[in-house]
Amino acid sequence: MGMIQQIPPSALPCWRAVLATTWQRTSDIVTIVTPLLVAGSVLLALLTHFGADRVINVLLLPITSWWLGLPALLGVPILFGVLRKELSLLMVYQALGTMDIVPLLDWLQIATFLVFLTFYIPCVSTFAVMLRSIG
Repeated sequence: MGMIQQIPPSALPCWRAVLATTWQRTSDIVTIVTPLLVAGSVLLALLTHFGADRVINVLLLPITSWWLGLPALLGVPILFGVLRKELSLLMVYQALGTMDIVPLLDWLQIATFLVFLTFYIPCVSTFAVMLRSIG
């Protein structure tokens, strides 16, 4: 004989419970992550406006050029990966001044940048959610 499993009767969910559970699971994104992303974007714009991006690139030269073998211009995108990782990928185009990065970076440099950016440290919003969840 085959195994037979009874299927319970289906019912529509209670919308109030669904909305409460959805808010409970997503409230951290709205209340913690979004303000941090906005603040990070404002900070980046201010640093670029005042020319501090050149100073940051010089300070991060040992990491970018000497250790990772990347152009010195990628110091700011690496640093701001702490604030917003997805912004770091877009900042590469801004830092190099072109959307065509293949002539400027070889495949090993692109892979090195992506792996380092992915694994070196979680972004601030991740830390904030972890702090709220773990304590």
